[in-house]
Amino acid sequence: MYLSIDVLSRFESKFEKCGDDECWEWLGSKNQRGYGFFNMRIGGVSTNTYSAHRLSWAIANNQDIPPKKMICHHCDNPSCVNPRHLYIGTGFDNNTDTVKRGRAKRKVGEDCSWAKLTKQDISTIRESTERQYVLAARYGVSQPHISRIKSMDRNMWTCVI
Repeated sequence: MYLSIDVLSRFESKFEKCGDDECWEWLGSKNQRGYGFFNMRIGGVSTNTYSAHRLSWAIANNQDIPPKKMICHHCDNPSCVNPRHLYIGTGFDNNTDTVKRGRAKRKVGEDCSWAKLTKQDISTIRESTERQYVLAARYGVSQPHISRIKSMDRNMWTCVI
């Protein structure tokens, strides 16, 4: 990614470089979730807005971010633009990281707003000897879903023993 000296200087004026292992906090504009953003300007005219951490990674690695890739934080600090704290990954990588670090506010079981089954339904399904397609029709879910419940696949409904 090519940036003029003026644009690069303006970008670098928006954060303070601390130690190599410390977070470099973005001091410019941020969105509601704390991620910095930078307006690229050519001749004083705004051309594009970039996420500051993505731009920092691209500058440090001297390359564009490949399509369908994300720039993730090792430090869990959305306003950090230290390239040593950033890594390239997929949406799956980012979501897995979120869960591993305990930041996912994911509801499970009948606490999910879209859950069709209750804990009692799960217990009944697991104890039933009826054919899976019959249970699926009764509960309004797919037969593979019934199969996963019965086999505890993907730790599905593990809150129900």
